Amino acid sequence: MYRIVIVGGGKGGSSLLEIFSKNNDMSIVGIFDQSSQAEAFKLARDLQIPTYCDLQDITLLDCDIIVNVTGSYTVTKEIEELVPANIEVISNKSARVIWELIVSREKIVERMERYNKTLTFLHEIGILLSRSGSSEKAVKTALERSLDLTGAPSGSIAIYHQEENKMKNLFSIGFSDKFQQTEEWSVREGGITEMILKQNKPVVIDKQMIEENIAHQNIIDEGIKTVMAVSLVDRGEVIGILYNDYKIERKFSEEALNIIGLFATNASTAIKQIKENEFNQHLATTDGLTGLYNFRYFKHSLEREMKKSREMDFKLSLLLMDLDHFKKYNDNFGHLAGDEILKESAIIMRESIRVMDIPARYGGEEFAVILPGSSKEVAVSVAEKIRLRIEENAFSTGDKESINHKVTVSIGVCTFPDDTDDIQDFIDKADLALYVSKHAGRNQVNSFNSAMLPK
Repeated sequence: MYRIVIVGGGKGGSSLLEIFSKNNDMSIVGIFDQSSQAEAFKLARDLQIPTYCDLQDITLLDCDIIVNVTGSYTVTKEIEELVPANIEVISNKSARVIWELIVSREKIVERMERYNKTLTFLHEIGILLSRSGSSEKAVKTALERSLDLTGAPSGSIAIYHQEENKMKNLFSIGFSDKFQQTEEWSVREGGITEMILKQNKPVVIDKQMIEENIAHQNIIDEGIKTVMAVSLVDRGEVIGILYNDYKIERKFSEEALNIIGLFATNASTAIKQIKENEFNQHLATTDGLTGLYNFRYFKHSLEREMKKSREMDFKLSLLLMDLDHFKKYNDNFGHLAGDEILKESAIIMRESIRVMDIPARYGGEEFAVILPGSSKEVAVSVAEKIRLRIEENAFSTGDKESINHKVTVSIGVCTFPDDTDDIQDFIDKADLALYVSKHAGRNQVNSFNSAMLPK
């Protein structure tokens, strides 16, 4: 074991003392400085290492090496005059080189320890994700842990839908309510999102890139100046993007980027499960032909919205619609042409209502739309908008001689609680209003009123 004396209690002496004290092959037998208030003295006392202010006392110490970090040639000369020739005195540039080599070694060791801790952390995250109980909880956990890793105040996870070339926001933390209302966006050719999706490593988007990309105005509004993003890939399939966002301009080391890349690999499995669950749920709740919700989902939604309207004292309206003379279209042009009319009608309905409204295929050529928070007047206005757009639309039947076939629709409207407080009666009265529209000449909208009831 080397017995070492340090001369100089400033920053250099403190650093050497801290480094040497961790090495089992070194024993610090004393530290010298002219000032009793020297920076290194407190640490020395904590480590129970003797401190001295008079260099003459160096003769009292049994040591092998003296390291002078004062930078003074005069001090070096005085030390050499005081100690025997067999004691090695390291000073000035030599001391600096040794100190820098030791510091460099310590940094490498610290980096390796940090890297090993990160790998352990990532392994623990993998276990945590697998035990989250639900994919939604796993995604929340994944995002929270990524923010822990990078120190980002906000972030999000979005799923990529390749067939539509769109991103759908799955979960976000640290953003305003306005930002979180952005549910989905298209992947533009040559845009930032496309660039991230094509990379198999983390991408840093700086302030200039954000400001020059108009499609990301909402990010600018949030005050975001740096984004670190990484594509989520599971078995070669790109399934989404993990975003970490900062309101300051930041640079990242290669080590930090590698770590978030490893993290993304661990998180991808959980995100893949969410995507599969979403797809399965879509199949279970969606009509395969029109893409609208199916009857089962309609009934469930109507019950939910009616309960919510009761609790919050809100209006709730229901539209029931029936395409006029649809059997005739099928007989004249075939079922494939009829299917095209149903699909085009569904598109018109979806484009004519709000995001919060719930359109469904009620059965055959019948459709329904649930309008939460809408009065009868608003519901009639929406119904008229749908009726007029369908009437004005040139439907394609697939027959070259009849590519601009006209289609019309009859609509019935009912409103809770104005017309009823019972869910089945709600549906029945909307259906009665639809019946009146059909028998009054079709291609019209009627809202329920008590005069429609049988005498």
